[in-house]
Amino acid sequence: MSENTGQNRLLSLDVFRGMTIAGMVLVNNPGTWSAIYSPLAHAEWHGATPTDFVFPFFLFIVGIAITLALGKRVEQAGINKDIYLKIFRRALIIFAHPESGEWTLNKMLGLYAWHSRHHTAHITKLRERNNW
Repeated sequence: MSENTGQNRLLSLDVFRGMTIAGMVLVNNPGTWSAIYSPLAHAEWHGATPTDFVFPFFLFIVGIAITLALGKRVEQAGINKDIYLKIFRRALIIFAHPESGEWTLNKMLGLYAWHSRHHTAHITKLRERNNW
């Protein structure tokens, strides 16, 4: 993986993103579902637990990141057709890749489970590499 030496990154956003992803992994993999630690469960109806804040935090991070990324491009070239084409192309690659085939509920749930295991593997490798 190459380093981003040419770009200034917002460190606080990167830290918040990392904490949120760690929260996602923890919420999606609580160890055993039969004896779940109560803050890792969603609130029944009234109230909130830390779990209930993970997705809103993630959406906040996405909004800030998009604003920062597009802000630089708009400052450089203004709003033009190329920006919209880049957004559309990226969305198409993410959601409608030709190798993805038909999108069924079963397939989407499987991808969600894989994604969770994927992040867990990243954190595990990071722990091993840094001897945490």
